[in-house]
Amino acid sequence: DHHVVIRMNFAPVDTYEVYVGSKSTFNMVNHFHVSKLAFPGKHLKGHASKDVAQGVDALNSHRKNSKETLLLFESTQYRAYFRLWEPVLKKIHPSRLAVLSPDFITGATELWWVMLEKLEAQGVN
Repeated sequence: DHHVVIRMNFAPVDTYEVYVGSKSTFNMVNHFHVSKLAFPGKHLKGHASKDVAQGVDALNSHRKNSKETLLLFESTQYRAYFRLWEPVLKKIHPSRLAVLSPDFITGATELWWVMLEKLEAQGVN
């Protein structure tokens, strides 16, 4: 059993518990997936309706896990968040919600590329 389990974009857990476990401590979610939480079932421009429907199933898993904290990222698109806050706060208690600074995402991305470069230099695939 792990102390902390981080999932991304409401990854499905229910039918994969044997492989991925059932615990979720944090769920990092970008604005597209937050839109699915704010406006479930709404067809979002540029995304197939089946993608939205599949996301609703993942959201149900999130709602069941009362201990999970939702981490919103990609907050550089701040205008989208103004539209999303009210409906999301009606569904997720503020104590279970956090917004990551765009600087965090930028730093994490830079760190990823540095690590990848070092691993490739060592011949690790």
